Amino acid sequence: MKKIVLALVVTVVACVVVFASQDVKCRQTTAFSSFEQTTSDGFRKIDMQSLPHAVLRTMGTSASYEGCTFEGAYMSGKSGCETYKIKVENPDRTERFVLMNGRGEVIG
Repeated sequence: MKKIVLALVVTVVACVVVFASQDVKCRQTTAFSSFEQTTSDGFRKIDMQSLPHAVLRTMGTSASYEGCTFEGAYMSGKSGCETYKIKVENPDRTERFVLMNGRGEVIG
């Protein structure tokens, strides 16, 4: 009987330790991710797939971006008046940022 009670206590303590450590890891990851996602100029990193269709169309059809690769996307602003910042790597390996509105118009 003592062995069963001892085994039960050890199992419960092990479960508490495992679940508590996972909760701490989740909180740390969430805090780190939110810190890492926002840049100093107020833009937050987004997936390239999250860009509006008009922005993607401009990036894919404009002669200005021929031979370029797109290295990252960032967004700032409220719903309906977002500004997108696209990191562009030129064919000569130099990098630049292009600002566009949600309609795919270059604004800077």
